Amino acid sequence: MKVTEHISVLKQKDGENIGYSESDRDGTTASSYINDQDEIEFEVKGNSPQGEQDTLHVGQILIKVLNNSGDNWSELKSGDGVADCIAYDQNNRKKKIEIQIIRASIDENLWKQLANIGQINDVKVKINKIVSDIKNTIDAKGNERTIPSNYRHTITLALDANRLSAYTLDNVVKKFREKYAKEVKSLGFKSIWIVGPREELTHRLDLPTDKNEERIDQS
Repeated sequence: MKVTEHISVLKQKDGENIGYSESDRDGTTASSYINDQDEIEFEVKGNSPQGEQDTLHVGQILIKVLNNSGDNWSELKSGDGVADCIAYDQNNRKKKIEIQIIRASIDENLWKQLANIGQINDVKVKINKIVSDIKNTIDAKGNERTIPSNYRHTITLALDANRLSAYTLDNVVKKFREKYAKEVKSLGFKSIWIVGPREELTHRLDLPTDKNEERIDQS
């Protein structure tokens, strides 16, 4: 638990993240947990994030995770072109990380519900449904019209699950890797991450299930 004006609680069982809840943050509260039927129940209440509202925050969380694993990236700056954010290696200014950020779910009905009635409430879904939703999001970026294949090797793709912690729980990440890690790796991105509301809920997706391999250098 982290206690400030904003409170967030990470729920664990046998060393795995199985739930998360937080008090109001920028006008939104959220919670998620895995129930006994291996389903994920989650809700989001408040304001629907608009445009690039969460982009810099998501990028900053990813940079912290990478730096904690041994990288040495500078403060994040707004990018241009395909990259939403850019940071430079503090030991080598010729080396940079270019981050493209997309919402973890591109289901417009989900976000319309939050915008129209102020809540995504009492949602109960199978883990495989969320895994498929993540895959659809990555596929939306992994085509020639969106990001040409000859440019993807320079791009770190970050899925914004800042408001959807259900998409970042350990069992979701494990099942995604088991089913799709090799396939999304073949798309040619430098790396693919899902970024939750906290560093503990941020994971690399284009690697095998073995968590010891999760955070590797971006070079």
